[in-house]
Amino acid sequence: MARLTWLIRPANPADVPGLSAMVAASYRFGFADILDAATLDQRGADFFAQRFRVQWPSVHIACADEKPG
Repeated sequence: MARLTWLIRPANPADVPGLSAMVAASYRFGFADILDAATLDQRGADFFAQRFRVQWPSVHIACADEKPG
């Protein structure tokens, strides 16, 4: 069985679109049963992109099979 190599690295600006889309979809899925659509719409990808841009010095990415460099 092959083993994955994992790298934990600081996020960079190129990561923001993918991260914000993933988190927005996860938020919508996780809260869909308890929040109405209007409330969920307030936490779309743009909302999370703004948060990542402010907080991203503390955001890290886990990458499988990616070599540092």
